[in-house]
Amino acid sequence: MTAPSASDPIVGILLAAGSASRFGGDKLLAPLKDGIPLGVRAFCNLVASVDSVVAVVRPGDQGFARALSDHGAELIVCPHAANGMGQSL
Repeated sequence: MTAPSASDPIVGILLAAGSASRFGGDKLLAPLKDGIPLGVRAFCNLVASVDSVVAVVRPGDQGFARALSDHGAELIVCPHAANGMGQSL
């Protein structure tokens, strides 16, 4: 393994494939006080800190996937998200 260089891009991973079962609703689209959905805010904060971001989403989550796509996100669908948190890693 080689050591990373200062010119290597830093990629952030937004793990957003959970079911939010304890939240009691769609946590990722829940609006914050300013109206921006929680998941979109997390994505934008991550984008501001790294060179690029990949968002891992659950199958069938078109609403959140669309919201992220509108912000230029690269999306990866985690086909086995229902099997637990470790699946999206």
